[in-house]
Amino acid sequence: MNFDNIIEGIETLMANDGEDAEKQSEILESLYEIATDTQKKAIDNALICICGYSLDTMINNPESITVEDDS
Repeated sequence: MNFDNIIEGIETLMANDGEDAEKQSEILESLYEIATDTQKKAIDNALICICGYSLDTMINNPESITVEDDS
């Protein structure tokens, strides 16, 4: 599979992933928990690029996240 746009590719792959989101979230949080500071920074920067928020914010300060309603 070839993606001209990485973000659109990620969206497509996530939408078609049959894995349990709750389980995958737990795995991601566990990986983040044991990551070094350098690894955490890389994860956070990647997620900021993808969705605008770091994993640290999503885990530790989710109430600060705002999402615009398109309707």
